[in-house]
Amino acid sequence: TPDYSKAENFYKPLLVGKTFSVDMDVSQAGCGCNINFYMVDMPAASKGKDNDYYCDGQCFDGLGCCAEWDMNEGNSKVQQITNHACTHNYGGIGHSDWQCHKW
Repeated sequence: TPDYSKAENFYKPLLVGKTFSVDMDVSQAGCGCNINFYMVDMPAASKGKDNDYYCDGQCFDGLGCCAEWDMNEGNSKVQQITNHACTHNYGGIGHSDWQCHKW
């Protein structure tokens, strides 16, 4: 088993100036279902509550906090792409719901 506390044990593609594609069949995922395909900047700085180094942009208590790019989030009715940059620089526009460590 790889040591997941080390960044070099994660595949981190360089996508700048490149094309990335994936095929997903969401035809059976109706309302109330959320299909996700995302990348995160693993590993977290320390082990979380599940004794691993998982992190994402939601930053739930007991889990790591890191940048997250949702390349697909949705179902057969709606799709969205979301960048959770975790910069805490939201331009003073008053959207506390956009903050990474909001919980």
